[in-house]
Amino acid sequence: MKIFWIILGVIVLLLGGLVGAGYWWWSSNQELIEQQVTQAAEKAHSVAANGDSTNCVNDLKRQVAECSSLTCQLGQRIFMMECLARAPVAEGFCEGVPASDEMMNSAQWSLQQCADTGEGINACVQAMNAVPEFCDSHKS
Repeated sequence: MKIFWIILGVIVLLLGGLVGAGYWWWSSNQELIEQQVTQAAEKAHSVAANGDSTNCVNDLKRQVAECSSLTCQLGQRIFMMECLARAPVAEGFCEGVPASDEMMNSAQWSLQQCADTGEGINACVQAMNAVPEFCDSHKS
């Protein structure tokens, strides 16, 4: 019984440490995150107004080449969702895109789409996951 309480205490301490670290990270980066989200939405509206869904994908790839930090990734995901929601859907855009609930196929598809992004591939994949979700909502 003593071991149970020790293990429980360690788990509680670890969870408390994670919550504390998360709070510290959020409070340290909140302003930057809010700025990234605002800029991402503005950029998405601009790209969507001047292009189509393919332009959203191309611009995302350019963005991840410039910045792939965690705060950038949050902005890039917002960019993709906003851009796709506002841009006209390019002819054949959703052809070959797996359903978002097909996790392995969707992840593989995102990896293939982001293969040319170099070091930004992880950031690209995270944002590119918005495409299967978008296509799910636009299938007839």
